[in-house]
Amino acid sequence: MTELSGLSFAVFHNIIDGKPRSSSKLHRGVDSTTGKPLWNAPVSTVEDINDAVGASRNTFPAWSSLGYSARASLLNQFADAFLELAPQFTALLQAETGRTEGIAQVEVHWSPLWLHYPDESSLVMEEQSGPITTRVSFSKEESVIAAVSGTSTGLSASVWCGSVNTAQKLRVN
Repeated sequence: MTELSGLSFAVFHNIIDGKPRSSSKLHRGVDSTTGKPLWNAPVSTVEDINDAVGASRNTFPAWSSLGYSARASLLNQFADAFLELAPQFTALLQAETGRTEGIAQVEVHWSPLWLHYPDESSLVMEEQSGPITTRVSFSKEESVIAAVSGTSTGLSASVWCGSVNTAQKLRVN
């Protein structure tokens, strides 16, 4: 087991700058399958958010200087540690959402696939030292709109290109 094996699934904190933080304001959900109250969860304050943003800004230079492969390796390690606790995360998800055990297991086991993706992806075409920079070139406006909005038609495309008329003319092959 990893260091995470001591992780509590009954007491929750926000993690800010690597340290647990509670709050004077708490939220308590209800298990929809039993009607019983769940655990207390801290409600973040503006100060919590500002501190988290500050911590991420302070950490970003070290993270980005690791290089793509090293970052992907750390994400893989996190995914593996997460899966070691799959039964606990499955039970947590069931209690929070009312999902069946089977559906919760699927979600728990699929989630780490997103963490493994960077190591298996060749999307990053060029990497520079320093800040993380990904460069992708597009030859047509509709390709950019489709990449950003997930579609080249409809309201989403209209928002991205700023014109309903332009969006209606777009087609991505």
